Amino acid sequence: SGGPPTLTVRALNVLHRLRTKQHSYTWLKKKPSEIALHLATLRDSDGSKRLPLPVEIVEGTAENETAIDFVAQDNQHDIDFLLNLARRFGYDLVVVEREDRNGRKQEHLLFGPSATSTKPVDYRVGWGRSLVEFKPQLSTSNQIRKVTVRGWDRRAKKPIKVTVSLDDRAVKKINPDLHRLVTQADGREEMVVDEPVFTEAEARKRATAILQDRLKQMVKATGTTVGLPDLRAGSRLEITGVGARLSGTYFVIETTHSLGEGGYTTRFSARREDSGGHG
Repeated sequence: SGGPPTLTVRALNVLHRLRTKQHSYTWLKKKPSEIALHLATLRDSDGSKRLPLPVEIVEGTAENETAIDFVAQDNQHDIDFLLNLARRFGYDLVVVEREDRNGRKQEHLLFGPSATSTKPVDYRVGWGRSLVEFKPQLSTSNQIRKVTVRGWDRRAKKPIKVTVSLDDRAVKKINPDLHRLVTQADGREEMVVDEPVFTEAEARKRATAILQDRLKQMVKATGTTVGLPDLRAGSRLEITGVGARLSGTYFVIETTHSLGEGGYTTRFSARREDSGGHG
């Protein structure tokens, strides 16, 4: 009663528009990025677009993909199908804003891997400067040293068995300075036998995605910085001054922008996806 008047505004983001109707469809011999792009072109029985948002692919994604023999969307909302497809290959699906020719901002769905050394960071913040609060969490309890995926090759009529470990080149690029913590903690091994894979390439991709996802969850953090209007989910944030194990590049998964007595601040949640050590 003795404080200043406050105004709180809550709203639904654009994703609520993407769960209005369930669909079924199949794709044959298509790459994951090709499936995502094609889905954005499909239309409903009344002629309207099934997916009201354009789909954008992270640059360079298709070059590292192989075609999948068969993928089915079985009575799913398009957004749920895309999310499951992204998780299967260790990708992320986030909403980003792009300006059209008239300077107006429009939401797009960005599909592809989050960890890429070629993409520059969006912001750099340092402890004691623009970073005013930082709460990290480092956990090795759920880490694994290697993943084995089993399947069946229908053409060759033989079993598939692919094992990917921390020494794999595709895995080494994510938080490599923290890998020794996994081996010191006697990281577990994981076996996957209940997911459909029909080629060795599919099995390797799935095993790599599982291992990469675990490494991305190794260091999580929440923090508060001076107001950054364009800091959104999907942004890459470089954090310095918090020690070698915690400094590095982070992938932002959530932000809250606040304007109050202390001024404009941005609170974020993020996971560490760094390509090397920092001081």
